[in-house]
Amino acid sequence: MSRSSICLIFVAGQMTALVNGRERFSSKLDCRWSVNLHNYSWVYSALDASLREKLPQTVVSVYGLQYDASKPLAFISHPMDLFAPNTSDWEIAWGHAITTAPKEMARIAIQALNGTTDGILMLDYEPHYRPTWNFTTTEKPENTQPEWSAFVAHVHNASFDLRWTNLVGWIVPDGAQRWKDLSSVQRISLLQTSWDWFCRKYLSSGIDAIRAALPQTFELAFWNFPFKFWTLPRGGRDEWNAMMDEMAWLWARLDVLLPDLYPEFYAGPVNTRPAVLSTCTVQNATTTHAYYQANVDSAVRLRSLYNPAAKVYLSLWWHYMCARVTSTAAAYFVHDGNLHGPFTAVGHDGILLWGSVGSYPGEDANASVVVDYLNTVWAPLVQQYCRAPGP
Repeated sequence: MSRSSICLIFVAGQMTALVNGRERFSSKLDCRWSVNLHNYSWVYSALDASLREKLPQTVVSVYGLQYDASKPLAFISHPMDLFAPNTSDWEIAWGHAITTAPKEMARIAIQALNGTTDGILMLDYEPHYRPTWNFTTTEKPENTQPEWSAFVAHVHNASFDLRWTNLVGWIVPDGAQRWKDLSSVQRISLLQTSWDWFCRKYLSSGIDAIRAALPQTFELAFWNFPFKFWTLPRGGRDEWNAMMDEMAWLWARLDVLLPDLYPEFYAGPVNTRPAVLSTCTVQNATTTHAYYQANVDSAVRLRSLYNPAAKVYLSLWWHYMCARVTSTAAAYFVHDGNLHGPFTAVGHDGILLWGSVGSYPGEDANASVVVDYLNTVWAPLVQQYCRAPGP
């Protein structure tokens, strides 16, 4: 990161009883802290000694993984980036992308280790797409992709480009010669098959390249992979599970499954909600627990089906997604039932507490407020749930 900031991650490895046939027992949790200090190196030493004792620095985080046309292709923002700038011959552009991007993704990841030899590598990759055409929620129908639709139509305008259809495994319907000959259902079929193939090929190649370059002592995680749910699609949990199952190839490649569970609501009686959180809905204790448990269950289900060796961690923030403003007000820091919800959810391996302190918009500008908060609110939790490092 080029900006002046602190990025903090706390990991608590929860061990429960039998979960999906896997024994997970521990009286204390495995807690870790990853710090990107920049000009705020004093923050970690300002934490209580009892807090630092149980938070070894064994997580490496990489932020700002965005598409940049001025740099070698690596982490794309949208599948269209795979065909830029030369969309006149998509095959040449794609050949360049699939050759260049995985190598560059691995280079960026390995460079971030900076000599660290073991731990968790967490990549904060937040693209403007999901690697399955069918991914949609009631809030965001992500399979509405006009730019992609126009591009695919252009490729097959004069006649079907068999290089494309053979590559993605789409069978041209009998009697059809070009895009305009297709019915609406057939067009969607071509769009979906193409989207899914290129996304899967790009992302799986990149992850495989990163994984091959990482020391075997490192575990790989992508932030919010698998994706958390706050509002489910119209088909409910069954439709959600079906969408997630389409990305089985993705979950099978990650050492750590890491849904983002930043607080989406205020957890407590409505008359106790601070004014600064007026944009947050209010949930009771039962709903709060159900929210965290359901998201854990979703990730654990994917692990059980597609990657039994993986771990499940929850990514948390000490502020609220439902009140995203920069504020040093004490009420803007999480003090409610969202604190204990992740700890009481059963089946996951750990918790990552993320935070950022610095001068960039959206960061906590007052580092001393963060230190006081962590020492006051999180230190007791760490003491209760976490163990000191070591066997």
